[in-house]
Amino acid sequence: MYRKNSERKDLNELLKGLNIRCNSLIDIGGSDGQITEEIAEYFNIPDMNVLIVDPITISSKYKTCTPDNLLLSFKSGDELLEMAVEREGLRGTVGSPVDLITCMMSIHHLNENLHEIIRGVFNNLKINGYLLIKEHDVINSNDVLFLNRIHDIYSKYKNGDANTVNATYYSKDELNKYLTSIGFRLVRTYSREGYNPQKKYHSLYRKISIKFKESKLPEIIHSDTTASLTLFQEDYLKKLVSHYE
Repeated sequence: MYRKNSERKDLNELLKGLNIRCNSLIDIGGSDGQITEEIAEYFNIPDMNVLIVDPITISSKYKTCTPDNLLLSFKSGDELLEMAVEREGLRGTVGSPVDLITCMMSIHHLNENLHEIIRGVFNNLKINGYLLIKEHDVINSNDVLFLNRIHDIYSKYKNGDANTVNATYYSKDELNKYLTSIGFRLVRTYSREGYNPQKKYHSLYRKISIKFKESKLPEIIHSDTTASLTLFQEDYLKKLVSHYE
């Protein structure tokens, strides 16, 4: 409940004064569906028009699909697309233009699939459709070390998914540069003031180009492997993970 309430406050701040209507949603990295539900309720999107994409299989009132099958459905070629749509029961979401696609703390887990998935996101959004992201603004190696330890603790004590630890980080500016170069326009960005040790931010983009523009991937922020992790004690990080739950 805390996560949903927190997300509602962030959405209120990000979207204040914007008159945005959406009737379909794909949430990439939707996990347990709590944040997906908050977004769907915020925009009043019917349950049948919501799809959660996540490697973890969950029981949900929404349609669900794995990233591998999403990539398959994103590939060009009507035959492949039709097969994926029929097999996964995604008629009405994937396979037809979508109003809103969200990546809430998931872009840093796409790794080598980033460009392919973002291209699929672009191609499956309606013209003037929206991409909503929530990410870490990572600018140096200490940020990387800190977040790697957070993900390690989260995997160990919360969801038991080893894939959670695998992450590739970008700065807010680098990711924005990439997204705007391929055919999106930044509508608004928002970072909560005060306590925000994981440097989380929200950015809303609108698809303004009909054709996807190939572009250089954002520069990855690497960790300094010689740096010490003793700054990030496990008990402190466990408390921090609990706080965000």
